[in-house]
Amino acid sequence: LPPPVFETGSLTELAAGSNHIAALPEEIGLCNRLAILGLSGNALAALPPSIGQCSALRTLRLSDNRLTALPDSLGGCASLTELYVSRNDL
Repeated sequence: LPPPVFETGSLTELAAGSNHIAALPEEIGLCNRLAILGLSGNALAALPPSIGQCSALRTLRLSDNRLTALPDSLGGCASLTELYVSRNDL
């Protein structure tokens, strides 16, 4: 995904499942209004630490990727109530 997608500041939901996405840019942290992020069925091996700056994030769908760990910064997502990480290498 190109970084300008995340630089608008008004993004509240992003559904980008099954798109062969291998990485998220650090700019994801600029999305302080992002509430729902759907990235299941991609090729993500890691999440950028800046994901923890998404303070409005409530739902994070990461199933069916290649994740081996989740960043500690995910704890900064104080609104997170739904986290889907099945079928990864965690």
